[in-house]
Amino acid sequence: LKKLDIELAKYLRLDCPAASVSQQEPSLVAPHLVKPPLQHTSTLSSNQWIRQCSEKEFNIVSQNKIEVYDILPAVSRTRLALIINNMEFENPQMMRRGADVDQNQMQKLLEGFGYKVETAKNLSAQEMGATLSTFSQRDEHLRSDSTFVVVMSHGLRDKICGRLHCPEREDTLHTDNIFNTLNNQNCKGLRGKPKVIIIQACRGDNQGHVYVSDSASPEPKLEPPADYEEDAPFYQVHKESDFICLCSSTPDNVSFRDVNKGSILIQHIIEVMRENAWKDHIEELFSKVQRKFTDFKRQIPAKERSTLIKKFYLFPGF
Repeated sequence: LKKLDIELAKYLRLDCPAASVSQQEPSLVAPHLVKPPLQHTSTLSSNQWIRQCSEKEFNIVSQNKIEVYDILPAVSRTRLALIINNMEFENPQMMRRGADVDQNQMQKLLEGFGYKVETAKNLSAQEMGATLSTFSQRDEHLRSDSTFVVVMSHGLRDKICGRLHCPEREDTLHTDNIFNTLNNQNCKGLRGKPKVIIIQACRGDNQGHVYVSDSASPEPKLEPPADYEEDAPFYQVHKESDFICLCSSTPDNVSFRDVNKGSILIQHIIEVMRENAWKDHIEELFSKVQRKFTDFKRQIPAKERSTLIKKFYLFPGF
């Protein structure tokens, strides 16, 4: 890998002794509070895995009703989240290796924040649309204070690929459909509540260097090294209030996925939210995720135009 791409090898610290996630960026917390490295936390419970918000911090921040979204009491709310993960396609060459790691880690994270996570795998474009529509009408949203929707697949600039997609036949869901389905008009249960969308997929073919791709393009520009794939292109526009979306790359560019560890974006989301959600609102968290890519010139996540009208805190532990 060093021979094929010096910059990527440097980014992955292949020329250095193995380092944990916490060693790659100075921690702001006391050493005795630093969580174990991500790869060693699978046996821990969600409450141990995610740093909890103190009662003092919660009381100070949550009382600012003008600037901060309300959250409902944990004993009575029914938070729902949705993960759509297209791993296997009709065309075997489009299989997204490592995407199962992304799904498992995101599900664990969201459950740690108090969401019941619904998952759907290997859907066609029509099935994705139907799944989103059904999810938007769930009664639980009426007793919820927010939602997360995570979509992982191959993609185009403004579309997400279904499992039937191939060069000869397009099977795509326009990203606008996600926002139209969940907007204040069509999803009354989430009206005025924060809706967080995370999309792991490429949005174009500008690659620099290709590793392994979730692009729907039929022919890769470069032969990838063994452990990396890229996540293909799409772009979305949303005008409804109370949305924020983080895409794995900017328009027209690819994003990358390690076939063993999952996508770079999801890895950084997990790391940042575990350690900082107790004190940072969602826009701050996404900005910290973006800064994780400073030394990785091949990819930068795009925090899409946010229509949040207040600050959304997850307050883990409350």
